[in-house]
Amino acid sequence: MANIKLSCKIKTEGDNYGPFFSHCVEAEGIEWRICGDGCPLLDASNDDQKKVVRNIRFVCAPENEGMILWKCVAKGNISIWQNDPNKRVSRFWAHSFYTFDTSKRMKRFKFTLGEIRNVLKFPITALNLEANISHLEVTVIDISNEKNQLIRDPSDAVAIRVEDEKVLWLSKSVLSLESEYFRAMFNSDFNEKITGSYSTRDFDSTEFLHFLSIVHDLDTEITKSSVQFLLLMGDFYGCRKVIARCEEALKNGIDGVSSTNAIKLASRYGLFSLLVEAVKATSVEQLKIIVKKHEHVNLCTAARELILERLSCA
Repeated sequence: MANIKLSCKIKTEGDNYGPFFSHCVEAEGIEWRICGDGCPLLDASNDDQKKVVRNIRFVCAPENEGMILWKCVAKGNISIWQNDPNKRVSRFWAHSFYTFDTSKRMKRFKFTLGEIRNVLKFPITALNLEANISHLEVTVIDISNEKNQLIRDPSDAVAIRVEDEKVLWLSKSVLSLESEYFRAMFNSDFNEKITGSYSTRDFDSTEFLHFLSIVHDLDTEITKSSVQFLLLMGDFYGCRKVIARCEEALKNGIDGVSSTNAIKLASRYGLFSLLVEAVKATSVEQLKIIVKKHEHVNLCTAARELILERLSCA
């Protein structure tokens, strides 16, 4: 388990917040740094809620971006002091960072004047910030490497080209198990099997990485933008696991995806459990608008029936 220490000095920038950042430290293929904004010129008369240091961010990312699937679970503490390191205020933290993390690979903190007043002497000219980090779990998979961790046996490796230039090395057995498309491609007399050249068709590398993170049960978050292409990919590649993961995310709620949009997605991809919940969650007024605009005629039969039956009982 790697142990990392980051430190930086925060200098007063008058009445404005000034940026600060630490050096970068690499461990186990993961790079860390801290950055933030601070600290305005404060005196003892300032309110306790005044932020001395704000937007303190732990930034975590793989050392080499490339075609990487990764995860880092870490814990530690962050401390702030003025002159005497024995007089500090510390805070515990723990967080998971991974490839498609909507927190943008950051964990944020702030320190208010009230939290650290007892360790300060006014006027403040500079503060010290120190972070200790311990890795609990690290996974870094470079799928451009033909010997990556997804491939258990060299005979199981298959090269798939994305964007006509990037080659990904993947497990033929896993793709065959999870995808009807790849199972047919690897086992039928398709031209790809004959030539040994496989491609991801119209999907770019980022989209395909997101698809793979679900196929291989890696941590990922599904957003308003990604649910669209993931459902499309799940349908195109015949991958029930990806479609089911999207349906689960939509049931739990995705920021920016309304219940009416969920109805349309459920109708398009045959997600009937989601369809029932989305129709129930949509107000009668919104359902009336769908019918008034004749949008319901573009929905599947089950969706039309659910909407009309709910309206008839309203």
